[in-house]
Amino acid sequence: MSTPTASGKQSTFPTGYFLLISGITGIASALAIAAMRCIAETQIVPIESVFWGANLATGVVFGVTIFVAVFGALCLAFFEAKQRRAKIEAELDCPDDL
Repeated sequence: MSTPTASGKQSTFPTGYFLLISGITGIASALAIAAMRCIAETQIVPIESVFWGANLATGVVFGVTIFVAVFGALCLAFFEAKQRRAKIEAELDCPDDL
């Protein structure tokens, strides 16, 4: 796990944390989507006719998609924040304004 430095900057990319958050989000989404599909299907057909496997597979596909999207968004936010911080520090270090 990465730790902030004394100045508050993140020293390394927090891969483990981003994977944990993305994994929790993806798994929760997959289970919720599969459950909602099964519940909706039981309202239309008898419980013996529910496509449990297909509903679970659909949930997994969407869960993986959400995992990738969340991980990508977190990575983008991290690198954008790092670039903004470098730009602000460069502006503060510039003696042209004095």
